[in-house]
Amino acid sequence: YVAPLSEPPSAINAPGVTGTEDGVVQLSVTVDKSNPSGLLATTVSGIPTGAELGTYNGSSFTAFSGKDNGSGTYTLVESDLTNLAVNPATNDSSNMTLGVSVTEQEGSADPSAPVTETLAVTVSAVSDAPDISVPSDTTVGSVSATLHAEEDQVGGIVIDLADDGNASSAGIIATGTDLD
Repeated sequence: YVAPLSEPPSAINAPGVTGTEDGVVQLSVTVDKSNPSGLLATTVSGIPTGAELGTYNGSSFTAFSGKDNGSGTYTLVESDLTNLAVNPATNDSSNMTLGVSVTEQEGSADPSAPVTETLAVTVSAVSDAPDISVPSDTTVGSVSATLHAEEDQVGGIVIDLADDGNASSAGIIATGTDLD
């Protein structure tokens, strides 16, 4: 007796996607089944440390629970592909190359051999607002500060000691230099 073997999916459609640092990146993964009643089992690999895989409905991200196999690999069912998204780690603008592997099972037959595809995820860096605080009991002339601009901060940092919002009357103007 030879057990029947399911036909593999005919295609995985996973075009490259682009998103921004500190934002959710929507993934577009669809699978063309060989049999409309076939059940899909999907593995997504290459999720970086600190990033999460889940779903995004346009306003909120929900990380998958119980589907993380460790080492950046997740095992998903067909319904998980709807609104599939990755949430990069905070302040991480590294690009990702994800692997998508799908098998299809028809009825009681053994699952098919996997079909694989690579998904390129480009993450663009965004500048974080600089953070500075001056204690309320500080007097004029006694302030010294070191300012750190995040990533590719452009336009410099203006400190207006007159507190009138007018940069032309600023007592100090500091410009940022990218140290990378």
